[in-house]
Formats: sequence, structure tokens, C-alpha cells
Amino acid sequence: MWECMLPRRRLDSLEHDSTLIALQAALRVYSGRPTPYAACHGFEFYQESNNSFNVAMFYRKRSDQRPHILPLPGCPTPCPLPLFIHLTRTAVPEDWDAECQNPQSGPGNEIIFPTSSLAQS
Repeated sequence: MWECMLPRRRLDSLEHDSTLIALQAALRVYSGRPTPYAACHGFEFYQESNNSFNVAMFYRKRSDQRPHILPLPGCPTPCPLPLFIHLTRTAVPEDWDAECQNPQSGPGNEIIFPTSSLAQS
């Protein structure tokens, strides 16, 4: 959406309504209204020419409409990545194994997110 930005990656969260509401509530952007069918919460990650990184969030309520910008409270849009991480730190578990009650925790059982899940735009 910002023409001055260089390479970007986009991650869309296509979830059940309750999962999407939980994500938005954790980010403090939930409107309090039910999530419509086919709603989508998107994240775009940008690398600027000075090698800094920014994040922008978008929300699409209906599949026949374009997404609108969803600003993170306390952060400009796009949000500098270090500030985004700082503002969302309480929504991210420090110990994933304990949070998920993983019975097979320990070395070699890390959660790895494949980079192929990020759509290059």
C-alpha cells in the first residue's frame, strides 16, 4: 500500500471467527463486533532502503471489499518492527512449550515457521 517501500512480505491470517477475534483482542484492535464469514487479518512486512523493517496490519471484512488499514494502538502505520515487537510483547508467550503444554518439550522440538508461508508481493 505504501509506494515508497521496498521488498515486502505478506502474511494473511485466515482463521475461524473465534481465532481471529482472539488474535485481534490480543493486539488490542478488536472492535467488539462479530467477525463476518471470510474475514481476513493481514500483516505486511517491509524492508526499507536503510535496512530497517516496518509492519502494517490490514483487515478485510468481506471478500468483495479491499482490506483497510488496521493501526496498532500506540504505533504509526507502518509501524517500525522494534516498536511493534515491544507493543505486542505481552501477547507472545515467552515459553511456548509451557504455554502449549507440550509433553515433548526440549531441544529439537522447536516450532519452525516455513518462510514459504509468507507470500512475496
